[in-house]
Amino acid sequence: NVNFSPEIREEILESIKEYETDMEKYKELLKKAYN
Repeated sequence: NVNFSPEIREEILESIKEYETDMEKYKELLKKAYN
């Protein structure tokens, strides 16, 4: 069990949110490409 400091945890959460946003954009682009 790894305990991250609060600052590191924040950075991880931010990067995960950004990743999810990028995936959403990517999915939208794929939909457009195949329509």
